[in-house]
Amino acid sequence: MEKGAYLIESKKHRDFDAMLMKWHLTNRMDFSFRRTRDSYQILISEILLRKTTAKQVDRVFPSFIKKFPTPEALANAEKNDLKDLIAELGLSKRATELRKMAECLVERYAGKVPSADEDLLSLPGVGRYTAGAVLTFGFGQIRPMVDTNVVRVLSRVFGLTSAKKRPRTDERFWKLYESLIPSENPREFHYAVLDLARLVCLPKNPHCMKCPVSDICEFVSHKSL
Repeated sequence: MEKGAYLIESKKHRDFDAMLMKWHLTNRMDFSFRRTRDSYQILISEILLRKTTAKQVDRVFPSFIKKFPTPEALANAEKNDLKDLIAELGLSKRATELRKMAECLVERYAGKVPSADEDLLSLPGVGRYTAGAVLTFGFGQIRPMVDTNVVRVLSRVFGLTSAKKRPRTDERFWKLYESLIPSENPREFHYAVLDLARLVCLPKNPHCMKCPVSDICEFVSHKSL
């Protein structure tokens, strides 16, 4: 890459961060699972959030944590009790997955959520995104987290496309996202990207006129041609 191109790209990265975070000061969404820094609670919330809306999880999460406040309590849960508690979220197999994960935490890590990638990824049901979320939200580490929402934002703003059937597995998106994460408060940056995807950068009919990063967005630029 030419030196000039690198400087332009670096400026765009900085502009994206600044515009996004300024917007997020007054547009931050509030959910019960965002109010904790407890790594166990964050791990639970991320598993509950799969293929489920944040609003649905927001209704279930407080009751879940009250009933199963520790990995030990979850590991000893009655299967039907657990299923009933999360029934409205769908994916009934999630109950089995949650209990197996809790059992591993108790058996391997003395009931503590580990703070290393390889340890988290060894847990049942924990993939790269979930591990990144736990390390970011629970331990304050800088980790990329790429799902379909993040892919949508990055592909539109930066014009990055992928030939992969599941673009979220494309390493280029992970590298781009990692390059954008600010060293200060990466937690809020992730929330800001997710809230932008949820409120503005919609899959269909995005609200481009209300978008805080529209001035640097490749998608908007091509629309106006």
